[in-house]
Amino acid sequence: MRRFQKTSILLLSLALTLVTSGIHNVAYAAEVQELRIKVGSKNAEINGSAQTIIQPYQTHGVTMVPLSIFKKAFGADIKLGDGNTVKILKGKHSISLTLGSPVIWVDGRKIRSEAAPAMLNNTFMAPLRIIASSIGASVSTGEGGQIVVRLKTEEGAEPADNEGIDTDTGKTRIGNSYYGWSMQYPSGLIPGNSSDESVATFSDSEGTYYLEIYARPKMSETADMDTLLDTLLTSASNSGETVLDQQTFEQARNPYARIITMDDDDSIWQERAYYGGGRIYTLYLASRTAKSYKDMQQYDALLDTFEPRFDSSDKSVKDLSTVTDGMVETYNEDFGLSLQIPVEWDADNSDRVFRGRNGESLSIHVASAPAGLTLDSWAGQLRDQHKRTFLPDAYKWGTAVQVEASGDKALLQQAEYTYGNGWYQEKQLMLINGGYRYLIDYTAPKELGSGTDRFQNIVDSLDIDFEGNSEFFGKLEDRRFLLDTTRTVKKSSNRYHYTVNIPLYWTAVNERYDQSQAEYQFPGGSFELEASSTRDLDLAVWQLKNYFNEAAKITRDFSLQGIENVTLAGVPATVFRIHQTVKGVPQSKQVILFSDSDDQVYQITTTLNDTNSTPEQKAALETAVKSFAWMK
Repeated sequence: MRRFQKTSILLLSLALTLVTSGIHNVAYAAEVQELRIKVGSKNAEINGSAQTIIQPYQTHGVTMVPLSIFKKAFGADIKLGDGNTVKILKGKHSISLTLGSPVIWVDGRKIRSEAAPAMLNNTFMAPLRIIASSIGASVSTGEGGQIVVRLKTEEGAEPADNEGIDTDTGKTRIGNSYYGWSMQYPSGLIPGNSSDESVATFSDSEGTYYLEIYARPKMSETADMDTLLDTLLTSASNSGETVLDQQTFEQARNPYARIITMDDDDSIWQERAYYGGGRIYTLYLASRTAKSYKDMQQYDALLDTFEPRFDSSDKSVKDLSTVTDGMVETYNEDFGLSLQIPVEWDADNSDRVFRGRNGESLSIHVASAPAGLTLDSWAGQLRDQHKRTFLPDAYKWGTAVQVEASGDKALLQQAEYTYGNGWYQEKQLMLINGGYRYLIDYTAPKELGSGTDRFQNIVDSLDIDFEGNSEFFGKLEDRRFLLDTTRTVKKSSNRYHYTVNIPLYWTAVNERYDQSQAEYQFPGGSFELEASSTRDLDLAVWQLKNYFNEAAKITRDFSLQGIENVTLAGVPATVFRIHQTVKGVPQSKQVILFSDSDDQVYQITTTLNDTNSTPEQKAALETAVKSFAWMK
C-alpha cells in the first residue's frame, strides 16, 4: 500500500504551485474583492493589481481559468486530495474538483459542469462560473469583453478560518494522534486531504517536493533495522524503481533505514522507514529539482524532524486525525454517500466495499427501483435470493423492523448464515427514495457480538444525496439484486477461439480471456477457466491423478470421488471429482482438462460449498461448463 497513482499525484501537486503562491495579492481589508480577466488574454487585474496568468480559454461554452486565481483574488484555500482531486475552501464553502471529471461537489451537492477540469502547460484549469458562484461571488461582463468576478466581504474582515496552512497560528509541528506520529510544520508545507487516515500527503508552496507518510498496521513484534530496510527495498522493487543509495542510521535520535531511488519518470525519491509504538512508518519524498541522489540531502533537515510518536499535551502540534470514538468518515462522491466506519477498516470507496480485519464487511449497492417496489416486497426478494443460494439449514432469518436512516424510513432485516465453519450475522438496511433503492449489507462473525452497536453507529452516520442522485443518474442496475439465476452472458476469447456462457449473478474476479484466465465467484462457490500453450495434456492429467490419489491417502477430509472421461465441446476431456474441507468448509470440487486441435490445454475448476449446493447453484455451474464451445 503505497504511492497509488504516484505519478498523477506528483504532477498535480507540482501543478498546484501557482495555486499556493501569490497570497500577498489578497485584499483582505477590501469591502469588495475583484478579478478581471479576458478569454485568450494573459493579462488579468486582481484587486486593482495587474497580473500575468495562463490564458483563460473557452470549451463547450465554459470559461476555464487557472485555479490559482481563486486564491490570489479571494484568499480561497486550495488543498490536494486523493488521486487527482483538489479541494477549494472559502469561508463556509467547500468545492471538490477531480481532474478530467465533470462532476463537481459544492457544499455536499453534486453539480455537473459542461467542461471538466484539465491540465494546460502544467497548470490546473477549472470552470470559472461554477467555482465563483459557489464561493458567493458574482460574475458579469465588463468593457471590451472582460469578465468581472466580485466577492463582497465585511469591511476590514479577513476570510474565515479554513484550517489551511496560513491559518494555523502557533502550530509548529503537524501529525496524527491516532496513528502516533508528528514532524515539523514549516511555513510553506501544504497538507493534502486523504480519506485514509493512515496516509498523509504534503507538498510545498514552491512546488519543489512532494511527501507521503504511511502508518502501517500495528505489529505483534518489534521491527529491527534489517526489517525496516527490507520494507523499503521490497517496496522499491515492486514499484520498479532503481535504488541509488541505501543506509541505516541506528544512532539517530529516532533510528531509521533510508534508501534513495529513481522511478520510471526519472523522479528521485528519498524513502525512510521508522518503527515506534508497534508500527512501521514509511516516508516517501519526491524532489522536482534533484538531479542525483546527493541532492536529496537538502531534505534531511525536514525529514529528521519526524518522530514515531504524538504528544497530545503539546499545543503547538496540528492534529490531522479526525478519528472520533474509533470511527472515521469516508465518502463516495459519485453517489453522494458519506458514512463513518471503524478507522482500522480498509475502504474501497469506488466499489463501496469496506472490510475489517476480524471478518467484518460492509457493502453498499445502488440501483433503480422497479415501479411498485416497496421495502417489504424488496425484503421478500432478498430472502428468495438466499433460498436459491443457501440450503435451508444454512440460513436463519431473524426480525425485520422499520428504522430511520439518512433522514428517511428504512427497513432493517437480520439473518444468520454459515458456510460450514461457523455462523455469521447479516444485517440488511434497505431504503427506497427518488426512484432508486439502496442496500447497506453488513456481515460479521457471530461471535463478535458487538456488531449490532458498530452497525448502528454506521447507520446513524449514513448520509445519502437522494435528490442529487435522482438528478444525475438515469437507469441503474446492480446484479446484486438479480432474481433470475438462469440469465447468462456470452464471453469469448479471440486469442484462444472459444466462448462460454457466464451466469449474470456471478461476480467477476478477473476476466482476462485473451490473457489465458477468467475467474468468478458466487455465494459459496467459484468458477475458473484457464488456457495454456505450454502444458502437455497427458502429462497434466497424469500429474493431477497422482497428486489427488496421494492427497486422499495423507490428507484428512479429502477424497477423490471419481475420474471420468467425457466429451466437452466435441473433444475428449478428463473430469476429476473431489470432496474436501478447506479451512473448515466442506465443499465439492471438479477439475476438467482438455485440449484443442493446436494442443493448447484448457482447465476448468469449479468449487461449491456443501451449504450452498442448491439446485439453482448446481444448475448454474453445469450450464457454464457445458456452454464452453469453439468459435467458428
